[in-house]
Amino acid sequence: MSRLKVEKVQIKPLRPIIRDGLQNEQLLEKVVTPGVYLVGHTLATPQILDAWKDHAGKQCNPYKAPQAYTDLKNLALGVKNSIPDDSDIKPHPLMPAVFGGRVCYDSHHLPNLDTAQPGAYLNNIVAQNHWSVLEHAHFNFYLEGVSRSLTHELVRHRHFSFSQESQRYVAQPPRVVVPPNATADEEHGILYCSAYVYERYKTLDQGLLGEETGLTRKQQREKSRAVLPNCFATNIMVSGNLRSWLEFLQKRLSPAADAEIQQVAGLIKEELAEALKFPDGTPQFDINEALNGPATNAQQAPNHEENNNG
Repeated sequence: MSRLKVEKVQIKPLRPIIRDGLQNEQLLEKVVTPGVYLVGHTLATPQILDAWKDHAGKQCNPYKAPQAYTDLKNLALGVKNSIPDDSDIKPHPLMPAVFGGRVCYDSHHLPNLDTAQPGAYLNNIVAQNHWSVLEHAHFNFYLEGVSRSLTHELVRHRHFSFSQESQRYVAQPPRVVVPPNATADEEHGILYCSAYVYERYKTLDQGLLGEETGLTRKQQREKSRAVLPNCFATNIMVSGNLRSWLEFLQKRLSPAADAEIQQVAGLIKEELAEALKFPDGTPQFDINEALNGPATNAQQAPNHEENNNG
């Protein structure tokens, strides 16, 4: 988990104060590290065991197929250990995907021992380019302190679901995201311009121009938000299936991607990699191998020389 970290920055007017410049000192919050929180994901319910038993049990007679029966029992135990209960066993978000994949081939009775364990099974699914199986696993991320520039690019991933903080209902805090690749001089310019704009925003938002508009607070904010640039921070909830998250990471971890979204994508990958771990001593789902699948960075990302519209 990456917790939001900000740094207080006091921005002073130029001397002498110019008419069309910053008039008063402004205290800004510069985002040092964005908040990236995995707040939810898919989990199997106890009924997955009932479904497995009712279907596969008919094919695994302990007398006619003893090895298959034993394999099924071992897998059922593994599934049980992946379901949240009163024990300290970690639940796993990929078990519904494993179940869904086995439905396709009616392979609940495990004819192939090389893919008997869930991690090995899903690695084989990726190797076979059967990506739709991964759509049964969903992950919910909350991003805090990211720029509007980032969310403009993020919403282009249309398979995600979004809930973003409103600029009409919520007053914009003085929180600014400086691009990670900005120089010291560029950062100073961005922060000064942000302070100037935020001073204008407060004047508009608080109705200090001496005009009686008769507008509600929400309607007033519709106008005041028009002066805010993309570098001001926002918060957003993003939900999607694992296939969509892998597609996002393939594109946004590319060196050709925007520097800020590269940073956020790296933090999301760390959270996913941790959430996807199976118990020690068992095969693991290889997220790096999945990211090197058919839709690789080299195939998806534009070259640096090309016109990249984000």
